[in-house]
Amino acid sequence: MAREQGTTPKKRTDSDWGSRGGDAETYTVQSRKKVREVIEKQIEEFLDSGGKIQEIETGKTGDHSVH
Repeated sequence: MAREQGTTPKKRTDSDWGSRGGDAETYTVQSRKKVREVIEKQIEEFLDSGGKIQEIETGKTGDHSVH
């Protein structure tokens, strides 16, 4: 499919890895790595600012009572 003259091609993003060919498996691994790095940075910032992470037992659900 030819693009119209005078237009610029769309910049590829992680979300459209499979739409235009390429090695889907490798691209997915790269995308996941990037997301993992972003999440790790966000967690580190959260903990550094005094946030705490509470580990919940398997099978527990949230407290649905109204306070």
